[in-house]
Amino acid sequence: MGVLLGWVLFCGFALVARPDQAAIAGLILGFGLTLGLRRNIAISGAMAVLEPIGVVLPLLALRHMALAVCPDLAPWLGQWQAWELAALVLLYPVFLAASMGVWRAEPYRLGYHPVPVALMVLGLCLYALAMTNPFLALLAVAAQAQWVLRAGSSNWFDHILHVLVVPAALFTLLGRLW
Repeated sequence: MGVLLGWVLFCGFALVARPDQAAIAGLILGFGLTLGLRRNIAISGAMAVLEPIGVVLPLLALRHMALAVCPDLAPWLGQWQAWELAALVLLYPVFLAASMGVWRAEPYRLGYHPVPVALMVLGLCLYALAMTNPFLALLAVAAQAQWVLRAGSSNWFDHILHVLVVPAALFTLLGRLW
């Protein structure tokens, strides 16, 4: 939660300060407020609404801040192609619907079992290698590590996906049009 709040503050501070100053101020205040106000109803409510956070949202927020501070990191952090973002915007809602029982196939169940998770992580890592997107491999492995350590949800999909990724991908696509 500290990273997410820090990222929101970074976005605000970046309007009036250099990116490096905005990132430092945002993260310090984000973590400080999250720790200092962890029993506050606003922080608790935000955590309840965003749960399960997993690794995807914090890593995307840190990636955004890192690229704002140091654009030279782009080759190391990768970039998604427009078609990949469009596929995510279209397919993730279908995955969510299937996971809620709209169809007989429930792909969400695969996230509870080690062999399918290992195969999905391997597949994502191979795809990341082919697309030269090391960030995607980092995301897949970090989600698996969090899942193996039982930090949070017992389903791997909760660590690597989040419903807020859809609007983020949509806004990124729209931003590329302008």
